[in-house]
Order: sequence, then structure tokens, then C-alpha cells
Amino acid sequence: MATDKAVLETLPPEKLLAATRLRVIKAAIRMFTEAESLDAYISHERNSGGREDTQNAS
Repeated sequence: MATDKAVLETLPPEKLLAATRLRVIKAAIRMFTEAESLDAYISHERNSGGREDTQNAS
């Protein structure tokens, strides 16, 4: 969870998901070890809307 906390503090959802490069977003998300951390980003992306390509990326 220490890694998750560091990512959340350094790159909060609004900052990370404002990135235009999907590779940057995916790299940060891969660092999470706790589902709750990822949920914060998913919730932010769903609530901000309008980026189908990011929401559907694998």
C-alpha cells in the first residue's frame, strides 16, 4: 500500500487522468497493489466522462 499511497499523493486522479498519453496512465495504474486505490481513479474517470478510449483501454 506504500506504493499506492505515493502514487495517489504524487499523481492524484485529476492530475494523472489529465495526461494525454495513455501509456503514462497505464504505467501509473500498474503500480497499484490495492483495489481501493484503483477505484479512486476509476470513479474520477467515470465522473469526469467523455474519454471512452481511456475507459475501454486494456
